Amino acid sequence: MMQASIKQFFQRNLFVRKQSKSHSCGSVVRSLCLARGRVRACASHHKPTAFASHHKPAASASQHKPTACASQHKLAAAGRRLLFRVGGASAMLGVGIGLVVSTATTTQAEAKGKSNAKPSGEPADDKPQMAYRMLGNTGLQVSVLSYGFWATFGVKEDIKGDSGVLMAKKCLLAAREGGVNLFDNAEAYGNGRAERIMGEAIRQLRDENPSLWRRSDIMLTTKIFWGGDGVNERGLSRKHITEGIDAALERLQTPYVDLVFCHRPDPLTPTETVVRAMTDAVRCGKATAWGTSEWSAQQITEAVWIARQYGLEPPQFEQPQYHMFWRERFESEYFPLFQAPYNYGTTTWSPLASGLLTGKYNDKVPHGSRLSQPQYSWLSKRLNEREGERKN
Repeated sequence: MMQASIKQFFQRNLFVRKQSKSHSCGSVVRSLCLARGRVRACASHHKPTAFASHHKPAASASQHKPTACASQHKLAAAGRRLLFRVGGASAMLGVGIGLVVSTATTTQAEAKGKSNAKPSGEPADDKPQMAYRMLGNTGLQVSVLSYGFWATFGVKEDIKGDSGVLMAKKCLLAAREGGVNLFDNAEAYGNGRAERIMGEAIRQLRDENPSLWRRSDIMLTTKIFWGGDGVNERGLSRKHITEGIDAALERLQTPYVDLVFCHRPDPLTPTETVVRAMTDAVRCGKATAWGTSEWSAQQITEAVWIARQYGLEPPQFEQPQYHMFWRERFESEYFPLFQAPYNYGTTTWSPLASGLLTGKYNDKVPHGSRLSQPQYSWLSKRLNEREGERKN
């Protein structure tokens, strides 16, 4: 029943707007980077088909031609290679491959790539070439693909402890050699074990290749909300924000993180309290900038204007869920945030819908996959609920 539900769910939902070409489940593995309202197809196993518009959410993809970024052919080849290398691990481990989306214009790295592009007619260079975006108003350039540790390391039995560190080193190295410079984590991932594995893996990789893993050229993240079972070990109180960040830095073996997220909004803590606590974290050097995850647009704007009123540090980026089946919040609700005076940046989680868009669940739930984990049974439940809604 479960297998049939998944297959029917795909048959019903896996489509791109009428004027775009449809693909089979396994073929739709893509990443989109949006810049100033134009859809840029960055990586696809087949022909890039844009299905989201930044400025006109309801417009079809055919109305927005993909814009070449850092030589479109080079970037597409780089994206495919990275997805095959990192995505190979993703298919096996369910490791998160994220998107970084910004409203910024072409960065210096992209401009350099364009100026070095070969004239038309000459064979394309197969060397991977990552594109980068400015992340909101942070001044940081981030790779359009990021690499995350959600629901894998520290969670699955075969990648905990030393075995997790060994596998993490392989995956991290493949991503880094492909140009990824943003590595995402959270205190809740594996109850802190994911951060510990990432910290140790990066430490060993830096010892082996100091130049590739120099701290000044990579970005690490953490997210604060679920730190433990105690009543004061979760939420966004000043106490938990302070203690949670300190604990994450110890696990990641770093003196600071580049990005720290409020993993969810906290209905029990005043927004001003959250803004002041995050301001202290940034100004004392524990984080470069702070942002939000799954906050509403109203909650984000409230935090921004509180910060501006009192001369505090505003949130500068959001990490929402965004993929082919989950588009409304990113494309509609957040639309004003991508414009002045906010210029909000985003990274996105679950761009492959927790592995559903890879096609790995078309026929069955593979052993060891994310959907087979007891703690992620809600993914299976969601599919069954939607199948029940369709039948009713």
